[in-house]
Amino acid sequence: MSEITDKRNLIRTLKEIKENLSYDYRKDYSQIYNACVEIDNKYQQSPYLTDYISYQDFVDEESLDYLIQQADNDIDRLRCFIGDTYSADIYKLDGYGNLQNVDSDDLKMLCDDLIEMVRDNLREMKYAEM
Repeated sequence: MSEITDKRNLIRTLKEIKENLSYDYRKDYSQIYNACVEIDNKYQQSPYLTDYISYQDFVDEESLDYLIQQADNDIDRLRCFIGDTYSADIYKLDGYGNLQNVDSDDLKMLCDDLIEMVRDNLREMKYAEM
């Protein structure tokens, strides 16, 4: 397949994931990430889609353990960090660096941003051919 076809397929995949989000947000996040990592590995372009995902401050259980250890010596900081979150497999850091639960809107917005990035890249490729 060509790069253009692969990227168009990625857009379709991200739209499908967005339209069929489950309540297993960790699984949905993994699907988004895995779809993007394939393109990043195959075409090694800049910006990397997976880098963008990383900058969105999603936190899995392993990262959460590390963050909790950092706040462990300060019980007030730990209370503020955890806030009113409930137990989940994936979280997101808010603008203040505190934990918040991920919801479907977070994942939809992530898909929309990635789709726009891929579309921009396809437009750049089209203009480069001219």
